[in-house]
Amino acid sequence: MKQAKELLRPLLEKVLAGEDLTPHLSTQVNKAGIVLNGANPSSKKADIDITLTRYGLHHFHVASPSTKNPKGRSGSLVFAEVLENEFRVVAISNHGAFKSGTEERIRFLEICNSYIAKDIPAGQGFLANPVMSSGHSLTATLFSDACANTMEQLDPMLDDPIYIEKLYNDNHVHRNSAIIKKSSLVWSFQDLQFGIFDKSTKVFFCIYPYFGGQ
Repeated sequence: MKQAKELLRPLLEKVLAGEDLTPHLSTQVNKAGIVLNGANPSSKKADIDITLTRYGLHHFHVASPSTKNPKGRSGSLVFAEVLENEFRVVAISNHGAFKSGTEERIRFLEICNSYIAKDIPAGQGFLANPVMSSGHSLTATLFSDACANTMEQLDPMLDDPIYIEKLYNDNHVHRNSAIIKKSSLVWSFQDLQFGIFDKSTKVFFCIYPYFGGQ
């Protein structure tokens, strides 16, 4: 237990301080969802972290990032569910968690399934984080659909000065219209918030947040 605490300490200190944890994440997350049967053979190794898609758990490299080791890669990984105001450590494992048929993989999947089922009454069936035909999770797909619908509804209004003025007033943001004669609005993401960014004032308006918007 003491060894585990020491392993987690640097990462958890960053979590508590609200620091950017991106350096501890794998860049594989930027590539693709789950590559399904029938996909082009060249795509077979393009899967992102399937554990993230199927179980909603990010894996973090816990060594201190350096010039020679920018991702902080080490033999140990921390698997955690990242919520708006919580960082839940679910398991500590190694890269054996990704290798089919290994004892570590079997142990890890038991932990994942137990975590997902923690609030489900014994004996009751449930659907664990479905994966869509695109290879992405249902949660991510619903969020992207909601963002697309929001964009379709509001996009025609972005050239309307009355709507822009209301946008600023409703968000209690002062805009010196004498200096800034024309807004330059674009759709944008800031972390998991989807909204409108005014390039002329550098102000972001959250329209649809991932947490709380679903």
